[in-house]
Amino acid sequence: MELASPGMAYTIVMFLIVLTVIVFVHEMGHYLTARLFKVRVEVFSIGFGREIFGWNDGHGTRWKISALPFGGYVKFFGDSGVASAPDSAVAARMSAAERAVAFQFKPVWQRALIVAAGPLINILLAIVIYTGLFATLGQAITPPRITAVVEDSPAAQAGFQPGDLIVAIDGSPVDRFEDVARQISMLPEQRVAITVERAGRRLTLSAVPQRVEIKDRFGNRYEIGRVGVQGT
Repeated sequence: MELASPGMAYTIVMFLIVLTVIVFVHEMGHYLTARLFKVRVEVFSIGFGREIFGWNDGHGTRWKISALPFGGYVKFFGDSGVASAPDSAVAARMSAAERAVAFQFKPVWQRALIVAAGPLINILLAIVIYTGLFATLGQAITPPRITAVVEDSPAAQAGFQPGDLIVAIDGSPVDRFEDVARQISMLPEQRVAITVERAGRRLTLSAVPQRVEIKDRFGNRYEIGRVGVQGT
């Protein structure tokens, strides 16, 4: 039997790392909100099944890594298992002090916030990550620069050349190649004035987009305009 390829192994490892981070943040939302409302947390586990290793903190919570890395859980005081289901037999024997730190004896609004905190903190994490990516990397923009002109196309006949930067169509500025394709597609067989920058000069060229029939993935057919230029 052949071993898994390095590519597959890398994918599996990265998946488990990302999953572990998501699970940790999710369960941390439950944990922190429970602590805020003075609920005793008995176990904070990443993974299920047999414990691989763990430790106890000063609040009596057992932090552990378990054998099956496909999830995690927080177990509150008085729960019958990892699903946070109340144990009625244990609850009946609780003292007043124990009930004060048991999840099932907290007000409904507090229990609701504890339960909702996991998904909410995951949403917050996603917002922070995407905001950070946009702030550092920005949004990818395809410049409206022509890289190729199709032979005998309307663009070739109008005199377009590779390297031309399209700056306006019928006087309307364009910022990306997708804008060019969208505007041209709506003007089949209609003369269009296209302004380009070439070698530091601005030129306005006139072309008549060719009418082309296309079919989408649902089988619907449309007619659009194309001039025969390609971008990056």
